Amino acid sequence: MKKENDNRVAVSFTEMSASKAPLLRRVQSASVFLFCAVLTLCLQPLQGQSQTLHLLKQTAQGSAAPQFPQPQIVPQNAYLWSIPVGLIATGTVLLNGLGWFDLNLRVRDALRYREYRARHTDDVLQFVPMSGAIGLDIYQIGRNENWQPLFESASSIALMVVLVHSVKFMHIELRPDNSTWNSFPSGHTATAFVGAELLRQKLPSKYWYIGAVGYAAAATTAYLRIYHNRHWLGDTLAGAGVGIVAAWLGTTLTRLYFDRNRGR
Repeated sequence: MKKENDNRVAVSFTEMSASKAPLLRRVQSASVFLFCAVLTLCLQPLQGQSQTLHLLKQTAQGSAAPQFPQPQIVPQNAYLWSIPVGLIATGTVLLNGLGWFDLNLRVRDALRYREYRARHTDDVLQFVPMSGAIGLDIYQIGRNENWQPLFESASSIALMVVLVHSVKFMHIELRPDNSTWNSFPSGHTATAFVGAELLRQKLPSKYWYIGAVGYAAAATTAYLRIYHNRHWLGDTLAGAGVGIVAAWLGTTLTRLYFDRNRGR
């Protein structure tokens, strides 16, 4: 009798896996598309991009300490804005309370853990891109006594925290594990993506692969939030968009402030 029950469970699990195979393929395809879109942003040399490593090289060669570039970092191309805005909009329309789509539920059922592995990995991984960006800022301070890059990072991170928690306090989405009503947007994902974009801003375009590593860490953080049943797909998409926008606006506003007060 026990053997028959085990066989039934095995057959049931096989049938369930086979039924979810098309969904898994669609999820994988969507994930590849999203990563390519974000990687396009990562590779795009925006007007006014920070040339941190280039400046450090000039200083090491004995030239006068160069001034940190001051142009705005917010991209002028509309298609670049469509990436974070599209992420936030998609995450919003996927809210379970709206009842428009069931993609959140389907992705949760397909991707969440079967065994609880990688515990707390996302709690650490979210800070990896940010640590790289702040590390470059500290190096700037040591080499050039230039505090502006660190203020740019700090203002971007502060703006991200304000935006994320302002929405969380509205209690508009229940977490997948039914623990609290502050699921939307994902704070871990926003933290990871603001760090990834700050890191990309501080690197010349020839070091694009370092920025790609930062974005890969951010995307992995988003995946693990779903895997650990702490967030819906829509939460992570919106969090990614908020993180990128916060990095753009925080950097630009800080540079405008330093420009205005530079001659005083």
